[in-house]
Amino acid sequence: MVAIVKYVYISQKIVAIISFTCLTASMIIAHQNPAMGYELSIYNTTPILYWIFLIVGLVGGIGIVILQILSKNYNKNYLWLIGIVIIIYSRISILLMPYIRGYVSWQGDNISHLGLVKDIVLIGNIQSTNFYPVTHILLSQTIILTDLETRTLLNVSTLYFSILFIIFTYLLASTIFSNRGQQILAVLLAGVIFIGGAYNVFLMPNGWSIFFIPLFYYCYLRREILQYNLLFIIILIIYPFFHPLSALLLILSLVILELIKLVFTKGRIMDKFKNAPSSKYSFTPVAIGLVCFLPWVLSFHGLQLNLHLMWQQITTGIGYDAVGNIENKLNMIQIQGLELIILAGKMYGISIILSLLSFLGFTYIYRKIRNDGIKHEYINFIKIFIVFTVFLTLYILYLLGFPGTGAIAGSRIINYFIIFTPCLSTFILYKILVREKKYSSITYLACSTLIVLLSILSISILFPSPYIVQPNNQITHMDMNGMTWFINEKNMSMGCTYILSPPYRFADGILGTIQAAERKDLPKYMENVPDHFGLMNNGTDNKQLTKGYFALTEFDRTIYSTVWKQVGRFSDEDFYKIQLESSINKIYSNKGLLVYLEM
Repeated sequence: MVAIVKYVYISQKIVAIISFTCLTASMIIAHQNPAMGYELSIYNTTPILYWIFLIVGLVGGIGIVILQILSKNYNKNYLWLIGIVIIIYSRISILLMPYIRGYVSWQGDNISHLGLVKDIVLIGNIQSTNFYPVTHILLSQTIILTDLETRTLLNVSTLYFSILFIIFTYLLASTIFSNRGQQILAVLLAGVIFIGGAYNVFLMPNGWSIFFIPLFYYCYLRREILQYNLLFIIILIIYPFFHPLSALLLILSLVILELIKLVFTKGRIMDKFKNAPSSKYSFTPVAIGLVCFLPWVLSFHGLQLNLHLMWQQITTGIGYDAVGNIENKLNMIQIQGLELIILAGKMYGISIILSLLSFLGFTYIYRKIRNDGIKHEYINFIKIFIVFTVFLTLYILYLLGFPGTGAIAGSRIINYFIIFTPCLSTFILYKILVREKKYSSITYLACSTLIVLLSILSISILFPSPYIVQPNNQITHMDMNGMTWFINEKNMSMGCTYILSPPYRFADGILGTIQAAERKDLPKYMENVPDHFGLMNNGTDNKQLTKGYFALTEFDRTIYSTVWKQVGRFSDEDFYKIQLESSINKIYSNKGLLVYLEM
């Protein structure tokens, strides 16, 4: 028996060495195969060998941790910790892979955040329109202290917070579960599944604020201790400046939790349960949160419009038609029937599975309470499950078009309840994993397979790609170099149009948002290039090109002939035709960015 235990122990060490080697090899392979331009799918252009090494290393880490939980050897050695380190190393490998391969940045808000950080570094103050400055302050101070290049730090910063989320999940799990094995399993789930998807890749203040939520509730659940209460209050005060939506939802959750405590205390409901612990309520945190949240939100015109829209929806009883809007978008790309079901499974399969496991865990606990009375170890699980249910209900109301939910970016609420599922789904998974010994090999294989499949599915939707009917929103070196030339050299008295790569976003990243805002020729709300450049039917199409500049990235020229071909906006022939138009002059090309001037 001793010999068998020693053999298993040595085997796990060998697996750990192989896993570390594979993950290191994956990053070397990524470095040796740089991106040569715009890539429609990072999954197809990254060598298959990279993905093989990544998955092998990840599976090795998962196997070690689950075997440690199953054998309960986590009290005797630290092999489980080595397994967690392997899983974190795999996360580092995949999240750094785009930058190792030479990606510069990402389209959309990501590059504008680069400009907001530049503003603080160069000018020393915050844009008056920046209503989530905490992210940019943290980054700018790090740049000043370390002298790191701004873009490099921004590219790796989200990885840091993605790893912090794993640590915060462990802290939250330590307040929910007294069993060490359950705590480790929660960390495993948080490590192998990219909760929040693209929030782990792009620089998004909303994503960062969501990653901090487990820490917020960890401090809330332990606020009877002075040190944790002080930290809880500090985090509560900071949250409105981190992201207003996160602050609003956290304050709402505190209201509901404290109201439940009030009802249970005043109604002496807890007396009906055996061994019920005492419950004290306090609305002081709610008051502190509102005192910070309301003045901050009301000081911004943009957020005032959101509040006005919310009030308008509530008073008229007309909400945002979320399902109808999704249906219209899917119809544009002709996704229907079986294709729609498959796409929904890809994008929401993980959320559905983890949510179902969370509900199964609560059902198990509820039955135990009915039979044996409530135990102290169940209290924190129930509190977090209540918050999970509140956020899930809000998201369902948003999908049903409930008035007011569309005014608070209801589509993002899915990430607020999914963030708890690594802890909540752990309860039932652990019960399955450590059932009777005669089933140990079956449960080990079943749980390992489920976690590996969830991990692979999570990786497959981490980056936008045709697999989920989205183009990769990569920004290349040619895009940045070309847009730098264009922004610096263009005639400022002439406007410009674009397809899906707005020049003002690049101006934000290149000049900083304050200087970019002074460029009246690069407004945030500019006209889009008309479909087919207005050249359909031999130039008789109703909408014609606006006179001035229009810049086309390789991203613009690729997506409408590939992943969004069904939309029918542009074709390869359209891009050929504009080169033959006598009134359209090509004034710049670096094989990535093309700049035209319509006279």
